[in-house]
Amino acid sequence: MPHSATTRDLHGLIRIAGLSVAIRSDAIREVVPCPEALEPFPRLRTDIAGALDLRGQLIPVLDLSEALGATRTDDKAQIVLILRHGDHVIGVLAEAIDGVCALPADAQSPLFATSDSDGRLLRASFHLPAGRGVVLDVAALAALPDLPLTEDRTGARDRAVGESDPTLMFRVGNLRCALAAACVDASVPWQELLPAPSQDPLWIAMLPYKGAEIPVVDTLALLDQGGTGEARRAGAAIVVRVEGAAGADGKPGLVALLIDSVDDIVRLPARDVRSHGLPGMTGAGLTRGLITRPEGSLLLIDAQALVNDARMAMLAGIRQRPQTGSASAASAQAATRATAAGERLPYLVFMVDEAPFAVALSQVEEILPAQHDLIPTPAAGSGVEGLFPHRGQAVPLVNLGRMLGRASSGEGSFVVVAREGQWPDVRRTGFRVDRLCSVDRAAIQQLGPRPGEGAERQTSARGLPDRTIRLVSGEACTVLDLPQIARGLVEAAA
Repeated sequence: MPHSATTRDLHGLIRIAGLSVAIRSDAIREVVPCPEALEPFPRLRTDIAGALDLRGQLIPVLDLSEALGATRTDDKAQIVLILRHGDHVIGVLAEAIDGVCALPADAQSPLFATSDSDGRLLRASFHLPAGRGVVLDVAALAALPDLPLTEDRTGARDRAVGESDPTLMFRVGNLRCALAAACVDASVPWQELLPAPSQDPLWIAMLPYKGAEIPVVDTLALLDQGGTGEARRAGAAIVVRVEGAAGADGKPGLVALLIDSVDDIVRLPARDVRSHGLPGMTGAGLTRGLITRPEGSLLLIDAQALVNDARMAMLAGIRQRPQTGSASAASAQAATRATAAGERLPYLVFMVDEAPFAVALSQVEEILPAQHDLIPTPAAGSGVEGLFPHRGQAVPLVNLGRMLGRASSGEGSFVVVAREGQWPDVRRTGFRVDRLCSVDRAAIQQLGPRPGEGAERQTSARGLPDRTIRLVSGEACTVLDLPQIARGLVEAAA
């Protein structure tokens, strides 16, 4: 089992009276649907809403919005969260479950109550890419005066037969899945996604996360369950930490699994897991079996196999910083340091006239189909075919085959859009290529003298290359600096 996030760091996120409330995952026993009506229960406190009959045990249910003095919303409570403190449990009404996140102490801002009111229930506030909200102190909740708690009978039985770590249950398409929360960095709510810089059935988008952009994979394709069937431009996601795949910044590698919704956080007794026993079954390499639940079965993803998967490891090292502000200069400096250190960085590999070329993935904004809405310009042999509209700019389209002296037909299927500069002076240039191949991680090999070594670089005014990488196939591939080529075209036209 991966241990990239401790159980204490992992928190479940629920919504109460419109607030996002984080609760330590080891305090959450399970989440169940809220019945139309709760069972009657003595109102020892005004915020006791009733009781829940759960598998023959009557569990008191607290209206936490009233306990916190929060302003009610029109949303009706949809779930009851069963909280555990020691050997006792209590239910809490909530509107929805929003997922999980890793919430270390340095991500929390402590809150202090000025009196002995129930405001002390809130230990801290937090602000993360997964959302912002408050942290509930379950121990303080359990210590409220006259709060009725009941014995944790189910939890005691589950621990006796072997209880798992917290497990996240989610949906993607028609598939219901479960994944151990220990390898989850956070779950991210539904939002717009960015295009991936390659057309690949697995790597389908980029997700803005923690000040960078990380790859999003098609979870159905990853599990050999077909795929989403169309390009997704929006969705929710589970961000997974991948062991041994640190990015160029040295931080743990991250990949986002595309999902539709998070349904539950539970602790699974071992008896609930049914091994499929079919090693040859489609997708079996990343799954442990089925989970049997009253509401239906789920596919249990093997967290260890997931974070060790070669495809996940390749994508986990790809983390693009948005090319705005001073990020462009920082990216260039990082690339220079990586070159000197022989660091393995991601490169987009493509074909021009049956010859492979590569560009650092950090230079690529996105990849488009071949442009037909093109305004021709007199190129005079420069390689510029014309201008096309893109993101509110008139972007030059360069025939890369002509620039490189290749016998390309000029009818390449894709346009690689390179971007540099900072807002509002962002400069984009499109480069026509014949075919996309892969994203490879490789260390740069310098053919000519490095900058600053007292010798003139062996590159032409057009920015032709002096560097190569070795592909997975063993073939040497020339690395192009597309922004440098674009600058050379501007200087030539001046």
